[in-house]
Amino acid sequence: MFTHVYRRTIEWGECDPAGIVFYPRFLEMFDAATGCLFEAASGLPRAALIRHYDILGWPMVSSQVDFRATASFDDRVDIHSVVRRLGRTSLEINHELRRGDLLCVAGTEVRVWARHGVEGQQVIPTPLPDLLRRQLSGLEENEA
Repeated sequence: MFTHVYRRTIEWGECDPAGIVFYPRFLEMFDAATGCLFEAASGLPRAALIRHYDILGWPMVSSQVDFRATASFDDRVDIHSVVRRLGRTSLEINHELRRGDLLCVAGTEVRVWARHGVEGQQVIPTPLPDLLRRQLSGLEENEA
């Protein structure tokens, strides 16, 4: 399956008074890593990807996070993201945030490919497009 590494530096505003990353901020980082994974797989920027497929996005419907070590202001970290499962309308992504060789946070999220609803429904899961499915499977290079 498709993998991507998102490199970033921990910012001051992501840390709590103890000087370590405030735990919900890791979910924000994983969200950004997921968007970067979609960009890398499809060859399209996130906004263009949303317009191209006429969707609202890929909302998270489930998450699991394990905290193993801290990360602090100005640490340089890599988030390794791997597509683990592709369903009809959903996908499972595993993330590992590493500081060098040290695993700090491991997370798994399930997201749905979704379009805007009608008649009062806000979010409608919709099948992953065939081309994107192949790209996320690692079977095709960026053809979008």
